[in-house]
Amino acid sequence: MRPATCSLQLATCFLFALLLSACAAVTPSPPARDPLSALTPVPTPAPARELRILLPEWPQTLSPLQARSWSARALQDLFLVGLWRVDDRLEVWPELAAGVPTRASGGISADGRVLTVRLREGLFWSDGQPLTADDLVFTHEQAAARGVFPHDSLVESVVALDNRTVQVTFTRPFAPWPTMLFPFVLPRHALEADGDGWNRAPTVGNGPYTFAGEDGGALVFVANPRYWRGSPAIQRVRVFAQPDARARWTVMAFGDADVSPFMAPDGLPQREPPEGTALIVSPSGYVETLLFNLDPRRGHPALQEARVRAALATALDRESLCAALTAGRAVPATSLYSGTRWESPAPAASPSVREAARMLDEAGWRDADGDGIRERAGITLTLRYAAPPGRGAAQAALAQTLRKLGIGVEAVTLERPWEDPVVWDLAHWAGQPSGYPDPDDARWLCVEARPGGENPAGVCDETLDRLLTAQAYAPDPDERAAILIEIQEMARREAWWVPLCRWEDLWLVRSDLAGPRPWRGAPFWNIGEWQITPE
Repeated sequence: MRPATCSLQLATCFLFALLLSACAAVTPSPPARDPLSALTPVPTPAPARELRILLPEWPQTLSPLQARSWSARALQDLFLVGLWRVDDRLEVWPELAAGVPTRASGGISADGRVLTVRLREGLFWSDGQPLTADDLVFTHEQAAARGVFPHDSLVESVVALDNRTVQVTFTRPFAPWPTMLFPFVLPRHALEADGDGWNRAPTVGNGPYTFAGEDGGALVFVANPRYWRGSPAIQRVRVFAQPDARARWTVMAFGDADVSPFMAPDGLPQREPPEGTALIVSPSGYVETLLFNLDPRRGHPALQEARVRAALATALDRESLCAALTAGRAVPATSLYSGTRWESPAPAASPSVREAARMLDEAGWRDADGDGIRERAGITLTLRYAAPPGRGAAQAALAQTLRKLGIGVEAVTLERPWEDPVVWDLAHWAGQPSGYPDPDDARWLCVEARPGGENPAGVCDETLDRLLTAQAYAPDPDERAAILIEIQEMARREAWWVPLCRWEDLWLVRSDLAGPRPWRGAPFWNIGEWQITPE
């Protein structure tokens, strides 16, 4: 398990354009540092019908065949959309497709290997050429030729049944298809006519905007009247970059940008947003999670019992812990899928130290000698508790709760506790499901509970393995959701892990900008619906 990375096979493939290689692109010139950053902010109104996006990094290219950076992928949703789009709760909605395939609709075959996708009527590229099933076949061919998963190995074929229908055949049922197949569609006619030119300046697209070139150190996009949803309300978008969070804050305070992402609280010059702006939270996919060392050779004997782990989980006050982590960016979570469509609807129990103490008594862990620490059969209930740097306040709060329960605590700060599970009995850090934004989470498989595996806590259960495998092979989203809820309820009963807090990114936006619902993987997924409201 790694706290800041996701599966190279799954999460990266969701944006398979980031892995495609092609000829070298002309690199846009990054703008100079804003000269106004040292002056006193004086808010000014945003220009009418123009949206100004201030990114933390400059996209080295806009071509999805060459993109590597987060900013390049983020901007892709302005001018090049795919079959579906994924919202801030990871719900999948039809974009170019007329609908999301299901078994009930006949879009998924009985054996789960074949998807039949129907395109919307009247789709056009921004240059007026029809967008057809042949463009999807071409996009698949580009991915498969470059060895991109799943196109190179799990996609057996993509066939155009007619101008509006494609049939995708997998070698086996593949549940993550909504986030891994066709996050964009390439214009075959444009690339075959001038591939180098399109890669340098992808001016033919199918999204709400069309790339119009560079102007004054900014990338300019203009409204695409041929977008299937109609021309967006905001007619023009300018994109520029500034890596320094304080400088971005100043630019926003002057009113010289409308939206800027990833404003970390520790790097902000003040807690309150500047006049005329607001801070909004944005899902990051990361959940701070308490883990128990379930390897009986190195973990405390008490933690090998589900009832003891459940007792510890019962005592935890998530509200206090999340506030101690950092105010405004960490909110209580009871699921690794917190805040997403995959989260179990089961309500969370209220924290209770008294109930937790009763559960420990019932398990035979009592303070028989009156020294304040529980024991059983001569074994003292003292736990080695590790957390990464920056969690001192939360670690102290959790340790205090454990001590109230009569549990001894030896707290230690480790740079990477997941790399050294031998030295802790319980630990917490932030991580995403290994397939994020897909919910597949192979890190909990028994095969990963080995030295160097993705499961340093040693979670291993045959039923859990079976369910994790079943959801990965369940191509129907509703069927898969039922399996994932079963996994979450089992994990809550067995207390293999305890989700604590969901980490949120912060975005600073102008108060007159309506519509942003960003999330880390696709912050501009609904930019075509944004509006600048009258003052």
